[in-house]
Amino acid sequence: MKKILWGTLFFCALMLPGCGDDDNSTAVTVPVTSNLTIDNQPFNVNGATAYTYVLNGANEGQYNRRFFEISKGNPPEKIYVYIDTPVSKSTINGTYIFHIDTIFNNMFGGGTYTIGEQAFNGAGNFLHVTDKGNGVYKLEFEDIEFVKVFTSEIKTIRGSYEGYFTLKTF
Repeated sequence: MKKILWGTLFFCALMLPGCGDDDNSTAVTVPVTSNLTIDNQPFNVNGATAYTYVLNGANEGQYNRRFFEISKGNPPEKIYVYIDTPVSKSTINGTYIFHIDTIFNNMFGGGTYTIGEQAFNGAGNFLHVTDKGNGVYKLEFEDIEFVKVFTSEIKTIRGSYEGYFTLKTF
């Protein structure tokens, strides 16, 4: 039994990846440009992380949904938005309306802003998205209102964020 255990441990040790100087050779370094504000207070993106991922065929196969997440700090603060584009559209570039229950020009979005345990849902105005290529996106928030769940408290996000978004896969 000990031979099996040691053999398994030895095999697992061989399968562990090594660490070397070349591990970061594919890291993408893109400067982040941001003038985001939340209720006219700067959303400092120093140390922020940005992710994106795609859900193809959302809403009964009619739309492709792309998620963007910008998070930072302590207490944790996160801007989390999604956009839906018709599957027939070849690019995500465009203007998306943020609205809870109405689809206007077949390009719509939604999202959540969280700080600590508080959550605010995106409820109005526009998000402009530009795919700059190679994982770099520019998101422009046009006074998007985020309403606190179960209250009428509103946070307004305005400004833009441009930088590299790491692609998450599941």
